[in-house]
Amino acid sequence: MPKATTPITPDFLFSTLAQVKHENAISVAETASNTRILKQYVKATSPGSFFTTAASGLGFGLPAAAGLALAQQRTGQNRQVIAVIGDGAFQYSIQALYTMTQHHLSLTVIVARNEEQ
Repeated sequence: MPKATTPITPDFLFSTLAQVKHENAISVAETASNTRILKQYVKATSPGSFFTTAASGLGFGLPAAAGLALAQQRTGQNRQVIAVIGDGAFQYSIQALYTMTQHHLSLTVIVARNEEQ
């Protein structure tokens, strides 16, 4: 297990996430700088458990996670939905937070500070 530092490293963040998330959780990743590290720790455990883009495009992650959480709510399923979004990508669709609030969605959002220059 990676050691805790200040600031925390992506390795520490994602190894901790892998330990605390539910086994059948749905993960949405939009953190271009850290997706490779995220995939080392947070594994797709079943079909429909890990979503990311096939090509680069910014702003899909937060609305996609909201849609997945809404689908869980509407179908009566109870899978945990976790969104890992880079700080830059987060800014492209911040209005999804309003949707999450209005629909009382159960969703964990982690915003990674990528420190890109």
